[in-house]
Amino acid sequence: LSACESVFQLLDTHEEPDHGTEVLPRSSGHIRFESVQFTYPGAERPAPQNLDFEVSTGQTVALVGASGGGKTTISS
Repeated sequence: LSACESVFQLLDTHEEPDHGTEVLPRSSGHIRFESVQFTYPGAERPAPQNLDFEVSTGQTVALVGASGGGKTTISS
């Protein structure tokens, strides 16, 4: 019950008003990975290895793979 109280208190909190007036320009450019590989400390082999891909402005990409395959490291 104690945890529920704090959760409901947070849910009942009013949003801060957004008075932002700065308009950001659209990004441009692209990112290219060529033959990228890295090995986690203590691992026997690279994960991923020989990774190649390119992402253009406005494109959406999904990184899919097994746990420990490097998805988070790549996106970071």
